[in-house]
Amino acid sequence: MIEVSIDNSAALGAVRNQGCRPTCLVFVVSDINSYANVTGELSVEYLAHHAANLTPNWNGEGFMVSTVTHAVETFGQPHESLHPYNINDLYAPKTPPPSNLQPFYKVKFNNIDLGMDEVISTIEKGNIVGIAVAVTTSLYYPVDNLVEFESNVLPGEYHALVVTGLGKHKDSTELYFKVRNSWGDAWGVGGYAWLPKSYLDLHLYGTFSL
Repeated sequence: MIEVSIDNSAALGAVRNQGCRPTCLVFVVSDINSYANVTGELSVEYLAHHAANLTPNWNGEGFMVSTVTHAVETFGQPHESLHPYNINDLYAPKTPPPSNLQPFYKVKFNNIDLGMDEVISTIEKGNIVGIAVAVTTSLYYPVDNLVEFESNVLPGEYHALVVTGLGKHKDSTELYFKVRNSWGDAWGVGGYAWLPKSYLDLHLYGTFSL
């Protein structure tokens, strides 16, 4: 159904599951960091800890793009195996990580709030892009690996994803974006699905890339 033109997802490892914690943005930044450094899974928990420390009065809520990107630029991340993610503990970032976690991997996010053409060109150049979108019911339930366009959003709900590829619908010829989620491999196909450009045109909230 989708004619794939670019797919940069092969360099990423298996999709992970954030569980009930509001850590989607930390997972996205972690994926971009591991992609840029050509390394394995990096510690989401370590990055969340430093993002929480950079957030005044943090108390279990989600994070801002500027906070998480600043944390990864400043503190970096060790490998996931050195400080694993706690899927059940909302307040895990308040616990200091172990010492002597090395090596650390860092990246600098130079591109914030890219336009649609910039997102496309970034993917075409072999990179990946983080996006934040308003959430619709259709985002939860891809059909045949496609997220259907829906105008109505769920009030106050936003979610971060990684754009890894581009393609066109064989029938409508609409441009689609391959996105990697952090809701486990049962979402879409192996944790990936295709998002139509019309969805992003209406619901895109923010973008960030290296």
